[in-house]
Amino acid sequence: MKQLRIHTLHSATIFFWLTLVVIFLSWICNVYGWSIHQHSDAEAMPVQNLLSAEGIRWMLRNVVTNFATFPPLGRGVVALWGVGIMLHSGLWKTLLRQLGISRRGESPVSRKEKRALLAALTSGAGCLLLILWSTFSRHAILLSAMGSLRHSPFADGSVFLAAFCIGLMGTVYGVACGRYRTDSDVINGLMYPLPLFGIYLLVCFFASQFFAGLEYSRLICCLPVPHLLHYLPIPLALWEYIKWRKAKK
Repeated sequence: MKQLRIHTLHSATIFFWLTLVVIFLSWICNVYGWSIHQHSDAEAMPVQNLLSAEGIRWMLRNVVTNFATFPPLGRGVVALWGVGIMLHSGLWKTLLRQLGISRRGESPVSRKEKRALLAALTSGAGCLLLILWSTFSRHAILLSAMGSLRHSPFADGSVFLAAFCIGLMGTVYGVACGRYRTDSDVINGLMYPLPLFGIYLLVCFFASQFFAGLEYSRLICCLPVPHLLHYLPIPLALWEYIKWRKAKK
């Protein structure tokens, strides 16, 4: 008896259809003269029609710009670099084996791997302490000019700092266990999750058009937390990558 397989839409396809929905809604709302308050005390603004001549010209002129300036795009790529080194160096698998979370038949952690793991965790802890000292000590150079975390170098660079710490641990582990011998090995680690990069870029492209259409039409004011929704492509791309890996096995 054949097993029933349910086809689910790809996240990029979902954002594509959502973009079409936004275009259609902007047309309907404009036809009926609906207006939206962007702020509680602001004057009502009409919904801009994406199917108008002006709207079509805007979409064609900004399709690449929407993608290139999409906030999660650069942050997600930087984060994936750090994750790539952690996976490529073997740090993640060794850590899982050390914690007893491993597949059947995998060999126990060797003495050399334990030393490499200790060196990696020590370097990560040292990097984290340095960042915290630079942020919360008397010489807090990573705080804003007003001495707060809001709009501070720490807040704006948090993704890079996290990726740097993870990448540093992966590099130290790779060197200590003998897997990394030249800079080319580290570069290969940075590029290790290439399929995930491709999936993430694809999802971000369609997501950027969806959110840009919402902003242009002013329909984004109807969403409760629009800024948080911008980062949906990150977990969605990870989910699509997991599905892709399972399908290959």
